Amino acid sequence: MKDKEFAELQDPNNWDDERTEVLEPVKNQRSILSVAFTRQDFALVVTAAQELGIRTSEFVREAAIARALRQHELAQLSSYSYGRGQLEVWVSRPQVTDTTTQARLDKEESAVTT
Repeated sequence: MKDKEFAELQDPNNWDDERTEVLEPVKNQRSILSVAFTRQDFALVVTAAQELGIRTSEFVREAAIARALRQHELAQLSSYSYGRGQLEVWVSRPQVTDTTTQARLDKEESAVTT
């Protein structure tokens, strides 16, 4: 963009306030991560994704989430108490902000407690 065009866009006298568009916020915003693979490792990942019938990006995302969930399973003991014949244990794990990941954790926890 040329400096003159940029200056015109920045000038409030050129703004069309009568036809302002109000847009809904984007839901479930995503972050994009670039990952480098050796050609051999990439071929391995692509082949595994194809065998499952999913896109390579989906395979990598699911593998990363599965690894992160296992990491959560290694939660740190924050406190415990023993009394009246019962052992109570509290663990801490990192806060999860992604709703999909939180749903998976909730499902796992309900399976453990039922």
